[in-house]
Amino acid sequence: MVEKKKLHGKMAWLADTSQLVALLSEEWAAKDWNPRALSQGIRHVAFVLPRDVFGQMPVENYLEMNKENQSSAKMSTAMFEDLESAKNWLRNSLAAPESE
Repeated sequence: MVEKKKLHGKMAWLADTSQLVALLSEEWAAKDWNPRALSQGIRHVAFVLPRDVFGQMPVENYLEMNKENQSSAKMSTAMFEDLESAKNWLRNSLAAPESE
């Protein structure tokens, strides 16, 4: 991630969880991964939602934990039904000027 940021500048995370069946560790993602991602400049995270309701639950739990976690306040997260919508949101988010 550090090397890619040097090469490309701004970065985002696209999680295509469309095939997820309740295996995501949302607590690990919110409490461990987020601080490391934020420290490397990731400010936008897009999820492609699973079709399976049991797969949707951990994604929704992660997003809820993210809202409650003050260190993640600088991270914008969004959920999408399809990959192309998620990519478009990330492109637009990365193209927008940063506000500090």
